[in-house]
This record gives sequence, structure tokens and C-alpha cells, in this order.
Amino acid sequence: MSKLALGTVQFGLDYGVSNPAGQTPAGEVADLLAKAAAGGVEMLDTAPAYGTAETVLGAAGTSGFQVVSKLPKSTPADAVSKTLSQSLLALRREAVEGYIVHDPADLLGPDCAAVWAALEDARAAGYARRIGASVSSPQDVDALMARYPLDLVQLPLNPIDARWQAQGTLTALAQAGVEVHARSVFLQGLLLMQNPPPALRAWTPLLGAFQDWCAQRGKTPAQACLGHVLAQPGIAKAVIGVTNRQELSQALDIVPDPEPVPEHLRCVDPDLLNPARWTT
Repeated sequence: MSKLALGTVQFGLDYGVSNPAGQTPAGEVADLLAKAAAGGVEMLDTAPAYGTAETVLGAAGTSGFQVVSKLPKSTPADAVSKTLSQSLLALRREAVEGYIVHDPADLLGPDCAAVWAALEDARAAGYARRIGASVSSPQDVDALMARYPLDLVQLPLNPIDARWQAQGTLTALAQAGVEVHARSVFLQGLLLMQNPPPALRAWTPLLGAFQDWCAQRGKTPAQACLGHVLAQPGIAKAVIGVTNRQELSQALDIVPDPEPVPEHLRCVDPDLLNPARWTT
């Protein structure tokens, strides 16, 4: 069993600041899924917001995989059941392993109690085994845990992101029995790039120092990023996106790396760590 989960946003969209290949051709998806399964990958992460990804996955076939999907942002409570049914229809599945809100604000706003109740109904009916939220910050987790008995949280985690340890979030989630999936392992590909986009050039010294640290230890940035996340005891799955067989093969070969990242390479600034705040 692999701790890796295969992210599928590239199957439905041209996504990623460091992705020159663009959207993965639909004809190659079945081949990637077969290779992932052979490598021990058991989980796929998707969402209606990922363009045609759910439909592409349904056509390719997801038998043998667990699937996590997401409730689109601002879905009203009375549309939760229908929206999940649409995802299941696209995926050609009777149920998913996880169904989580794509935006934590939907569990913190005026309609939040009704949205949560609708998610609980979906779980009780057997359409989703776990329910929860995709979050962007420790503050999101604190606010949600104060209100709900979450089953599943998906959060961004990579070697330079010090926010989660600094605020004890991973420990709190583990103590509450919440399953945690890490995404943005490569910070949307930024940590793999030699030259950041112009809008992120202010971070060039830090990003360059991270690249230098990797080189000094004989690691590629991808090995350092994924190895770091795989080594975290509180992380059940590390969600990564690939566009071709070579990228998948390289990811499957990466092993957990418990070597700590030096504190001078760590950051808590959301202007870097939250891609939604980038202006490219």
C-alpha cells in the first residue's frame, strides 16, 4: 500500500505554475491509472472544479481505487445531494471514500449547519464514507474543529511550510482522530522551478536557498518535497498530480525522508504558501 494518492486536476484542466505539458490527454489517463495501481496507489483525489476530471476518470474506470471528491464552493444545502449524485454519475461509482467541502467558508457561513447536515445524510446513506473539508490554513482547521466532528481534512503541506507544526494543527487533528491528506506537496510546482514567475520574484532568495539545500544533499527538489511529506506521521495520504508516466514513476520511487528542513528555509507567510494569493 502506498501513502501516495493521485491528484487528478491535470486530467481536467491545464493546471500548475510549473506545468508546461498542460492537461493530460484523456487517452493517457487509463494508462496512468493502471501504472498507479500497479505501484500500490489506492486513492484518487478529484472535484467538479477540476474541469472534466470526474468525467475522464469515469470513462477510464476507477475500479480498485478509493475516490475523494469535493462539494463545489457555495453549493446551497438543498443542492448537496444532487451535486454529489452528479459527481457519482460522472465517476460511474455508487459511492466515494470521502466527500469534503472545497471551500471551508461553506461550513462557517450562514447556511453552514444545513450544509453539514446534508453531508451527514450522504454519509448515513452510504454515498460517502468520510466527510470533512479542504482547508488552506491552520485557522480554517481551528474554526471547523470547534463546530464539527470532521472525518477528513485535506490541507497544503510542503517542506518550507512551517504553519502547521508551529500551531500544533497536525497534532490536534491526530488527537481528534481526523484523517489528514496533504496536497500542494510541491507548492503547485513552485518548489521545483529554477526561476519563479515574475510575481513571485520577491521569494527568489528563499526558493533558491531551498534548491541549494537539496543539491547539497544529493536530492532533487521533488525528492525533498515528497519525501518530507511522506515522513510525517500524521499524514495518511500525500496527494500529487502527474501528467505522464515518467512523472508517476519518479514519484513512486521516492521514499520517506525524515531529515528536518533547516529553520531558515521555513516560512509562515500565506502570500507565498497560499497560491490563491499569488498574482501571476
